[in-house]
Amino acid sequence: MAVRIEVVKGQDAGWAHVIHSREAKIGRGSGNHIRLTDPAWQEGHLELVNRGGGWLVVNRMPHGVFHQGQILEPGKSRTWYEGELLQPTAGTLLVLRSDDSKPSGGQAIVSMPPAEKGKKSPLIPLVAVGGLAVAFLIFHSRGTEGSSPRAAEAFEPPAVSSLISNQEVGENIKFIRALVAQAEFSLRTSNTAEALSNLRQARDQVQRLEEESVQKSGAVGSEAFRNDLAGMRLKICDRIAAISKATPSPGAT
Repeated sequence: MAVRIEVVKGQDAGWAHVIHSREAKIGRGSGNHIRLTDPAWQEGHLELVNRGGGWLVVNRMPHGVFHQGQILEPGKSRTWYEGELLQPTAGTLLVLRSDDSKPSGGQAIVSMPPAEKGKKSPLIPLVAVGGLAVAFLIFHSRGTEGSSPRAAEAFEPPAVSSLISNQEVGENIKFIRALVAQAEFSLRTSNTAEALSNLRQARDQVQRLEEESVQKSGAVGSEAFRNDLAGMRLKICDRIAAISKATPSPGAT
């Protein structure tokens, strides 16, 4: 049976991609079967492989991605079940659905823009956004893994923390918090490579919020918000520099 990858949040929201083949690549570059336009997706891809009737997702990106609120590290794989959420970047959220359609004209993958999908259940985006928020909260408060909310929030100036419930940027701030919390946990388990990867991704997400803020209005578009984001980004950069200096490793910050 085919599967359908739906984009339920992000720049490509509303698109659906039906996979009739046994494998597919999702990414931004021309070499991918399913191409997304999220500017935060700079390199790498997600690889989908049909294994015994189920679908395995392999993270071929240079940083961790979120699958059901759990970080899927680079090079690692996990079974992606129907209805589960996958978040490759702060701005894009994907969900996997079963699909009983037949391939048309021998096409292995059929991509459908929102207008061609017909009537869409209004529960899909609501469940997706709600599930994402719950996933972040579960990950962010998981005491058994040692990720500390306080460690993450220490990087946040007041203007950023005050927008945690904002519909435009709240989920992005939670994503950044989760990345920083996971980085601090990785340091405590001596996994500096993963810590640096998460902090660099957090830095890039903060910078993206800065750039997008220029086009916004209200609190999200205020100079105070941008200044606090810049300060937050510098704190993360300082943390990256300190870790890199203390731990000899290849790669620039």
